[in-house]
Amino acid sequence: MPIPVPPPLVLGSPEQMQQALQIALQDPNCPKSYINGFNVGQTLTDIFIAMSLNGKIFEFVIMSFTTAKTLMVALQEAVARFEQQTGQEVLTMATIQQKMGEVQRKQ
Repeated sequence: MPIPVPPPLVLGSPEQMQQALQIALQDPNCPKSYINGFNVGQTLTDIFIAMSLNGKIFEFVIMSFTTAKTLMVALQEAVARFEQQTGQEVLTMATIQQKMGEVQRKQ
């Protein structure tokens, strides 16, 4: 007997997506996490993100390459919007680490 496949996720209009996000944020049964670090790995078929807080991994998120790429684009768009609206460039952790190293070498 074949395994049933769920229908594809249809995101809908921006208003519907915003409403769904608001409902999820207010739902006490919807898990919420804050991260300040991560590691990314992959298998032949999936990508995983090991999410961490203060250097300690506490959760893994596993997704398909299609979902990962869609997430990447959405995150890039959100950061670009923030930078455009605030006029402030958001630095990556690698850039911050590089600049901190330059400051320490000068001392």
